[in-house]
Amino acid sequence: MSHCITAIIATPPIVKRILDDHPTLVAVTLRDDLSLIPLDDDDLDSLVTDFSTTTEGFNYLSPALEIFLSDQSSGGQLAYIETEYFGGMGSQAAISCGRRFEERMKRAV
Repeated sequence: MSHCITAIIATPPIVKRILDDHPTLVAVTLRDDLSLIPLDDDDLDSLVTDFSTTTEGFNYLSPALEIFLSDQSSGGQLAYIETEYFGGMGSQAAISCGRRFEERMKRAV
């Protein structure tokens, strides 16, 4: 069994801004006033165009995507997550932007 998830988890103001600027993206409502924006390859390409280098530990988090996420976090809290598993082996990585969100994530773990 395998799975691969690449997504942004964010508060309503950030989700609205991202969806308004990128109408091909969709959001799934989560609990605690959060939403998840799943990202496939085409979605990632619609956000930024430079994936020539990626941040260590991530498959898709490029410096350009980090800048995009940082810019979006000025309006609230967000997290970017990647998971990829196949046959019980795999990896997961995440970053968060915004102090309140980081505190909530620490309490949830």
